[in-house]
Amino acid sequence: LGMTGPVESVLGIRPEQSVEQFLGGLPGRYQVPDGPCKMQGPVLEQLKHRTGDDANIIKIDVDRNPELSAEYQIRSVPTLIIFKNGAPLWRASGLQQLEVLEDKIRSYM
Repeated sequence: LGMTGPVESVLGIRPEQSVEQFLGGLPGRYQVPDGPCKMQGPVLEQLKHRTGDDANIIKIDVDRNPELSAEYQIRSVPTLIIFKNGAPLWRASGLQQLEVLEDKIRSYM
């Protein structure tokens, strides 16, 4: 991945670490929190609590990372993508429920 902007610090992920170090988790792509993005944040926090170290959850500011947004064809936010071993396996746009996300992550473990 060619990422020029910083990774946002969220849920224990250190900002100096790259996206490449966390592919295998669930990158949630965010702009300035509004509407669905603002509501998705607490869901991701609960998801991290439920999955612990089994999944890495990060969020990326699409405005600060346009190359990454283009590479993954992010057209709306929030867009959530599940990666395993660097390969995207599942994606969805819009607000996602906790149970759906947890089931999806666990199905790829």
